[in-house]
Amino acid sequence: MLTVRNVCCDFYLERPNEMNRHINQYAARLPILRIFGIMESGQKCCVHIHGVFPYIILKTGIPFTGHLENKIRRILFALVDAKNSKISYGFRSAIHAIIPLETKSLYGFHLSNEHFIKIQFFDPFYVKSLAIYYYNITFSLSCIFPL
Repeated sequence: MLTVRNVCCDFYLERPNEMNRHINQYAARLPILRIFGIMESGQKCCVHIHGVFPYIILKTGIPFTGHLENKIRRILFALVDAKNSKISYGFRSAIHAIIPLETKSLYGFHLSNEHFIKIQFFDPFYVKSLAIYYYNITFSLSCIFPL
């Protein structure tokens, strides 16, 4: 097993190649996590990690249905379209997956599970944009609000 003491982390976006094309055929660029560190032997190293996607988890408060998915996709499409007005990436190359989750909230004590969605992106830029967007519209959407 490789053990690396983390000194610095960053990422870059790369065009899909034969090694990672299976992840998504529509992606214009895929994120690659880069960890610079020191191994147990004292040697410096750089580890490239493929297949890790930035994400945001949103509490929905209601079960994941087709209606909710369509509503979320419309909002995400508008956000991606606004951010990509000069770029021809499109929705398919911005959003990797929308995954329904049912788990306990991190905040406070809860007896039962609650409903959340996990939205995975190809570009970390969208995580911040979506978080700001949802923060600003929290009060106008009664069924979706940030975790």
